[in-house]
Amino acid sequence: MQQAILKQEALPFATTPRRCLIGEGERRRIVSTTQQLAEQVYAAFQQLGYRQLRTLHCKSNGATVTLQGTIGSFYLKQIAQSTAAKVEGVERVVNEIEVPDMTDSKTNRRLG
Repeated sequence: MQQAILKQEALPFATTPRRCLIGEGERRRIVSTTQQLAEQVYAAFQQLGYRQLRTLHCKSNGATVTLQGTIGSFYLKQIAQSTAAKVEGVERVVNEIEVPDMTDSKTNRRLG
């Protein structure tokens, strides 16, 4: 199965077809490729208004979405995961988002 990667070069061919419904009401549409599913997750991130979520990468393989990147808090990591899980057509979320350690190794105190 081919993987679709968002925020990278668009694939010149259709990925493995998968039909699922995305959106609500009149905005609901059929998504037929895994790349479109990843794009739908990324669009959901943009609608939340958290700038850091826009820096994440979304990959999809079938109905599994993988989230990657670095973000500033565990709260935003959880927001990203729960948002991706709510997108219709997503059956599994693999959360590979990293939150950097913000403690000073000498004093063991949190920075910032």
